[in-house]
Amino acid sequence: MQVGARHGAACRPTARAHQRAPDCRRPAVARRSPAPVAAAAAAAAAARAPSPAPATRRRAPARLSTSALPPAVAAAGAAAAAAAASAASAASAAAGGAGGCSATAACWTGLPPAAHDAACFFLAAVGGYAWVKIFDLLAASGRLDRKLSRKLVHATAGPLLVLTWPLFSASPAARLVAAAVPALNALRLALVGGGAVRDAGLVASVSRQGGRGELLRGPYYYVVVLSGLTAAFWRDHPAPALVAVAMMCGGDGLADIIGRRLGAGNPLPWNGDKSWAGSAAMAAGGMGAAVVMFGAFQAAGWDVIGVGGAAGAAGAAGAGAGAGGEAAAAASAAAAATATATAAAAAALVPRLLAICLACTAVESLPANRFVDDNLSVPAVAVIGSLLLLPAPAGLAAAGAGGGGGGGLVALALAAAGVAAAVGAAGAVAAATVAEDDEDDGAGGGVEAVSSSAQ
Repeated sequence: MQVGARHGAACRPTARAHQRAPDCRRPAVARRSPAPVAAAAAAAAAARAPSPAPATRRRAPARLSTSALPPAVAAAGAAAAAAAASAASAASAAAGGAGGCSATAACWTGLPPAAHDAACFFLAAVGGYAWVKIFDLLAASGRLDRKLSRKLVHATAGPLLVLTWPLFSASPAARLVAAAVPALNALRLALVGGGAVRDAGLVASVSRQGGRGELLRGPYYYVVVLSGLTAAFWRDHPAPALVAVAMMCGGDGLADIIGRRLGAGNPLPWNGDKSWAGSAAMAAGGMGAAVVMFGAFQAAGWDVIGVGGAAGAAGAAGAGAGAGGEAAAAASAAAAATATATAAAAAALVPRLLAICLACTAVESLPANRFVDDNLSVPAVAVIGSLLLLPAPAGLAAAGAGGGGGGGLVALALAAAGVAAAVGAAGAVAAATVAEDDEDDGAGGGVEAVSSSAQ
């Protein structure tokens, strides 16, 4: 306290107002706090300095239009983006083929691929059985003619089965699971036709003259061919299978229905059992069924008309053309280019598809169908014609250019035809054996192959 008093007394101003004692200056400077002065100085400096732009305002590069870039650079960037998207899509498809679900069959059940395919098998098998049973009940009740019922089943069962393909996953085993659906029906026909199992309703609904041996011929070939087409082509190259099913089911089924009603007065010169009306119905029905199935599979993401490569190039060109505008304009240009490529591919496909349908119709009209069942000859011609005339998917086309794809498919088709011929011969022998047994037992049988008159 005394020190402070002495210091206060020493710091009193002198007589002159502008003078102070020398001892007062140093303690006065020591008493001043530097913090407020430094803070004030920093605030002043910050006020004088330019305010830095916030991070959210640094969007100038994103707002720059791509028109500022040279056109070649913009087009190259768009093409690179399209190529990257195509590579990502191919990688996704490859991953799906390795055991996952693809984008078009994305395991909608929420199950792993194996369980998902098992659920799809159950759905297809039960659905097919219920579909045939409906026509069986209609025929048994007399509301539908028995022959008409059998042909309606023939015309619709195959396409309905094929339309379940997109439901399955992209797992390599999925094709075998799907092929097991008609194979199960083949086993059922073999057991009933061979006499191991009795099913009078099945015999009545499928056979033409009521003999169980008939189940081992046309109906048996029908389901065996469906199973073979499913296992052979599937996602790799579905177009030949679709054409074969369209002609075997839709074409041949409609030919019999129309031929019986309108073909009495216009038989074919080379085969009196066939008519112009029935043949025209077969060509038109097969063509219509093929167009419907092609459209359904194309909409489901399966490239059945060979538009994949053209659409990708057109989409990249459209993106490059729209690179100078907004993203929406670029997307619209790419979509328009893809639609144009799809329409061009479809237009080029129609005459080729018509040629295949006419070839199948010509083969079906020959008298040789008395020796070779239509369910074998017609699909064989459809598959061979499709492999020769229809475009292959981009992946198979590339493999063929590298030395393998197309030849492998032809070899596979020939092998399938050989298996079908062997199955047909075995079925014919079994049917003849059953016919002899039926005649010996006095059961009638009536299993001779009777071609549809005026078909």
